[in-house]
Amino acid sequence: MLFIMLNTLLSCVSDAESSRRITKAVVSTAYCAVEVEGAGVGLCANLSSGNNGFECCFDRAGCLAGSTLKDLIAYNSGNGFVSRSLALAALNAVKADQIKGSSGDIFENISIKKSTKVAMVGYIAPVVRLIVDMGAELSIFERRDISSPLIHSPEEMPEILLSSEVVIVSATSIINDTLEEILGYTSGAEAVVLMGPSTPMAGGDIFAGSGVTWLAGASVADASRAMEIVMEGGGTQALYRAGALNKIIQKVY
Repeated sequence: MLFIMLNTLLSCVSDAESSRRITKAVVSTAYCAVEVEGAGVGLCANLSSGNNGFECCFDRAGCLAGSTLKDLIAYNSGNGFVSRSLALAALNAVKADQIKGSSGDIFENISIKKSTKVAMVGYIAPVVRLIVDMGAELSIFERRDISSPLIHSPEEMPEILLSSEVVIVSATSIINDTLEEILGYTSGAEAVVLMGPSTPMAGGDIFAGSGVTWLAGASVADASRAMEIVMEGGGTQALYRAGALNKIIQKVY
């Protein structure tokens, strides 16, 4: 298996890309957004306000605009969820023109029917409702304090993932370094989907051989609108409703 960690993804940034400067960076309750000169805006979920503990301040605040992508990447390791989320958001910005996927709905490309065993790592409310309506047997693993009879204890993850036919993993697993462990339990699944706007959609080659079979992320359709919504604390559904994001899917070979 090729281990997929944040540093692995960031190592794919070229020297030319790493010299580009950050023009704006936003840290909000739901997302981090980074605007890179000559590229655009990239997003990544902000885990710092979840149950993992809120980071009350970010010590590089006021210093990001004008710094290079190389500076931000160098800082990400071991410096908390905010810096890691900013690094992945910057990667998504600078690689935006290299997205190889196509628009579409992931659930039109994978088979889920009544009684299909589906596991979800990271609670994504609209997807939960959709899968339940399909009649699938859904098991969820979530660190946040969300009340649902579908959420199982972390101790049950290996057994449930190993017996699941479809596994959906939030791309925030890249930020908290749990993706490698999760993929270790998905060898029997017919489809393993890495999902959410944090997903590095230009990283399909990196995920080859990892166990991930689909990337289900997003491209930024309206950079200024996306930045505005993130600044005002908006989440995924607000970004889609405003037309700031387009869904993108990519098969991993």
